[in-house]
Amino acid sequence: MPGRDSGGRLYIVRLRPAADPVNAEYLLTFGSPSTAEIALNLGSVRGLDGLTDVLRAGRVPLNEIERAWRVLAADITHQVPNITLTSAVIRLLNL
Repeated sequence: MPGRDSGGRLYIVRLRPAADPVNAEYLLTFGSPSTAEIALNLGSVRGLDGLTDVLRAGRVPLNEIERAWRVLAADITHQVPNITLTSAVIRLLNL
């Protein structure tokens, strides 16, 4: 519904695992934490700057953004709980 926000979990996957995490491409999907199912493919963003823009638009607190950076520097997947799928996120990803 337009104007309504949905809370859920953002799943992040670094494509091409050997890629430099700072400039890598990240696949973003959104799902329900209660069912553990991915409900919406959001697309991808390039680099940590693009990822950070999406997380900020989703009202993710700074400490969670920093945690995502640390995890994705060492691993290729991360989940961000309690993200809000706002109209700003939708616009940012051209959905």
